[in-house]
Amino acid sequence: SLLHESQIYRIDHYLGKGLIRNIPNIILQQQKHSTYYNLDKQFISQVVISMKETVDVSGRGGYYDNCGAIRDIIQNHLLQILTLIAMDYDEIQDETNADAIRNAKTNVLEKVILPSYPEDCVLGQYEGYDNDETVPDGSRTGTYAVVRLRIDNENWRGVDFFLETGKALDERKAEIRLLVKGQNENSIKRQIILRIQPDSGVFIKTYHSDGMNHTRKSATYKEVISRNNTSTTIDDAYSKLILDALRGDASSFVRDDELTNSWKIFTPLLQEIERVHTRPFPYKRGSCGPKEAQILLGKSNSNVAEPFSKL
Repeated sequence: SLLHESQIYRIDHYLGKGLIRNIPNIILQQQKHSTYYNLDKQFISQVVISMKETVDVSGRGGYYDNCGAIRDIIQNHLLQILTLIAMDYDEIQDETNADAIRNAKTNVLEKVILPSYPEDCVLGQYEGYDNDETVPDGSRTGTYAVVRLRIDNENWRGVDFFLETGKALDERKAEIRLLVKGQNENSIKRQIILRIQPDSGVFIKTYHSDGMNHTRKSATYKEVISRNNTSTTIDDAYSKLILDALRGDASSFVRDDELTNSWKIFTPLLQEIERVHTRPFPYKRGSCGPKEAQILLGKSNSNVAEPFSKL
């Protein structure tokens, strides 16, 4: 009640990262000019947004055990990225219009179908998690999670969005992978990878099926996306966002209705997980997570061999 919403700048530091800041520009530019990495939604069959870490909780169990993977990463950072990919860019046209961007993001969140557990969610816990002295014995907190979301609108109906994160995994990587469907079983299929970190850029991986359940993977193509074109050379995400706030640019900040809608999506899921109170699936340190998660990820990818293998 002390401040008007226009005076509040809620920081999600992921929205200050270079490639994420460029997502609206990337999509708007490719809509105006035909490019090899076609992001037209009518050709996208699946989206995976992931943030993987090789580190474990390392003495931060007092915080992490009360939070878990969904609250820590998925409900905020990865869901914000989903809105930037899925929002209707016909409503924007100008990526510097903060109100238009945040209106479009909110429209996406309002159309997300509530996920259910365990049909749309797999939780994992790396072996030895509760050996950390800051973690309670027998903890059932998930250190890995993948959640499938679906958007009930004309643009994205039938497309699965997977939000995936975990600790003590095989690689440190944050990226967006879009599976571009072919026109028939013999046509070329592509993955478009928007790599956030490390080695930020756009990558293309192509597949060609011979119609006999065999898929060949081609060489990859990379196009490096330049940093946001400003008069500064600030690289730190927080510094960029603070500078935006000083300039009065709210386009990379979370509005109150976005926050409200994000919790409307995940609160019922978290409550169901707590009600069922099952133990997360175990996975080995340095692995890609529990095998049950790979089964969920692969359910809509049976036509492409190893669709989410390393680049």
